[in-house]
Amino acid sequence: MLNEILEKIKKTEDCRVLDDNTIQKIDSIKSYKNVIEVNTEISLLSGVKEIVLYVGIPDPLVTLPKIYLKSECYEDIKFLPHINKHLNICIYEDGMNQAFNESFLPDIIEEMIHRAKSIIAQYDEPEIISAEFEREFKAYWEISYNKNDIVNEIGLSIIKDDSIPYKGYYFNIPVNGFRYLIYQESDMFEKFKKYLDYRNVQYSDIGVFEIKYLNKIPPFALSFKESIKYIKEIDIKRFKQAINRNGMHSAVIFFKNLENEYFGWFYSRCIPPLSIMKGWQNSLSSWEILNSLNFINSMVERLTFSELTPERLENRTSGFFHENKKSFCIIGLGSIGSNLLNFLMKLPVDKFHLIDSDILKLENIYRHQYGFDKIGMAKVEAAKENIINKDPFCEVLTNNKPIIEVLNSNANLLHGYDLTFIVVGNTMIENYILGHLIKTDCSKPIIVIWVEAFLASGQMIYICPGDFSEAKQLILNFPYRVLKDNDESQVYLKEGSCQTGYFPYSEANVTLFLSAMFPSLFKLIQKNGSESSKVFTWIGDKEIIEERGLEMSEFGLSNNSFETLVNSL
Repeated sequence: MLNEILEKIKKTEDCRVLDDNTIQKIDSIKSYKNVIEVNTEISLLSGVKEIVLYVGIPDPLVTLPKIYLKSECYEDIKFLPHINKHLNICIYEDGMNQAFNESFLPDIIEEMIHRAKSIIAQYDEPEIISAEFEREFKAYWEISYNKNDIVNEIGLSIIKDDSIPYKGYYFNIPVNGFRYLIYQESDMFEKFKKYLDYRNVQYSDIGVFEIKYLNKIPPFALSFKESIKYIKEIDIKRFKQAINRNGMHSAVIFFKNLENEYFGWFYSRCIPPLSIMKGWQNSLSSWEILNSLNFINSMVERLTFSELTPERLENRTSGFFHENKKSFCIIGLGSIGSNLLNFLMKLPVDKFHLIDSDILKLENIYRHQYGFDKIGMAKVEAAKENIINKDPFCEVLTNNKPIIEVLNSNANLLHGYDLTFIVVGNTMIENYILGHLIKTDCSKPIIVIWVEAFLASGQMIYICPGDFSEAKQLILNFPYRVLKDNDESQVYLKEGSCQTGYFPYSEANVTLFLSAMFPSLFKLIQKNGSESSKVFTWIGDKEIIEERGLEMSEFGLSNNSFETLVNSL
């Protein structure tokens, strides 16, 4: 194939295959086994210019080849859009799934060389270059342009309305790699602040100053001296106070581009000349350092801000933002409840109330969503930590008390949630909660979920408010069990004392059950419920039941393994 590619290119270009020693001397292509060097020409207004391209051919051929520009050629014409810091010419988007027929590879590479030359030829078209750089501003802002130039992706932004004043925090210890936050006072920010406080993050106020940064063409490296012209449009007095009082890092200059992405810089690394005495830091204020010719080699540290808003995160996943989010109460965070929560977190929800009086024990971790590091923690707190680490804007309330005690202290608690899940696996508690909802005249639907031993079946009952009484009777005389004998002592296993018993079933079967329920659950939640109450039954692996020597009910015998059935209440 390499010879075929070479013969194809040779029809229009001067080219050769590079040997391994040559490849290893060129940083941009040293990861390739096969590289073709192409010596070609492009026509510019100044005349014909000779350039050298490298075609890196992957081995194995699971991705398209890439075209690189020789570094000496790039130095003559830099900077150009679509050529990254590794001198790779961006012809196809890396994230695209590019399927191709290997037999057409010679033609594909010929076309790629043609496109690469067209991109380089834009050197003569400043308007096109300017527009392309503006479109790709982030990629070129994040390039380091010299040994003293530093750019950091350590900024967060929580900004919604340009009319609200900007404020900023500096995290004393980085939060997941982030050091700076620019924000506006809002409900959204207050939710994130609760997350910071929950994690005991230490932060301090900083001065933030918005500017208009009109430069579109790299390089974007800025010396202290060059940056001064940009900050003359801000509140200089407040800026001086910020950096003189708390240090250079205590002020951030920022701006946004046309895509509403935020960038900026701060002052930190002072590079004094050797002629300045050792105690220079004590004799000059931060403002004097910025304006001193002695520090002409000092560079600002540029920042990229990652937008942290529910809108952006949802748009980056589902492609659209859910305006009307749900609130759920979950009673029971055992093996079923904690795994159910993992499914519910994928839905548009902005509030959870978690109720469970138990703590996570060693024997729980193979069936729960939480591991060894959470042993000894209240299950509701382990679940809360999991939720807010996934979505710091989600409100999570917890109650580490028995549900009966919780309802005695707040009788109408469950009235305030769009949907309540009862996942306790205890018939008497389920009926107590249903009776409580009848007594308090609750108008919100609930879902009761439980499983049989060995996960012979999994049950999910969706109950409309008017059907709570019928649901109580159904649960006491449930007709859709798979195991025949209702004597749970036959399937209740013990390790030793009566305090160590459990009903056996694997997390794999829990996942199969909840995955089978999820489409119906998704529809119920998306459509704000159903007009009628329903019973959803998932039949487990009947072979396991037979291997254990357990008898099945007529219902179990008449249905197939892994089947999902729906019945009216």
